Amino acid sequence: MNVELRALRAENVILGLDVSEADLRLGGQMRANARPSSPAVELSFASTVGPLRYRLDRFVSPSRSLGADWLHNLRAIVLTLNSLRSIDRYGVAGSGEQYAGWRQIEAQPHSAAPEDPLDTLFRLSGALPGSEDTLARINNMARRNAHPDRGGSTEDWLAYQAAASALGLL
Repeated sequence: MNVELRALRAENVILGLDVSEADLRLGGQMRANARPSSPAVELSFASTVGPLRYRLDRFVSPSRSLGADWLHNLRAIVLTLNSLRSIDRYGVAGSGEQYAGWRQIEAQPHSAAPEDPLDTLFRLSGALPGSEDTLARINNMARRNAHPDRGGSTEDWLAYQAAASALGLL
């Protein structure tokens, strides 16, 4: 563990175990007879790539003769740090980006479900659905209102063209 922590120039190293307050001395050290109540381990420290924290509680030994469970989890963390450092060592990455963790992928703007072509024509024409106007008249009003030269926007014009094309009016 010391080799990996030195390679990352770790400072303020904290090893967290699941022990009760009665198992700790006044100075923060564990008592000799302290037994963690779970295999959970947390290793946190400040490093050259920023603050890092690793938690693990997955490994449980089938027998006490193989050592304390928390030691297996600490070993797994140290092996992980060694593998991450090998990424720098072999030149795959050079600025410690492997320690950054998984970043959330930016969400794309949610686009609403496409509007029904006939509803688009009614919206652009200003006519109310169910009006007595014929489809040809509603189409003409929608075309006139949506056209950029007549005060419409580019988005309205593109919506008009898509709706009219879907309805076979172009």
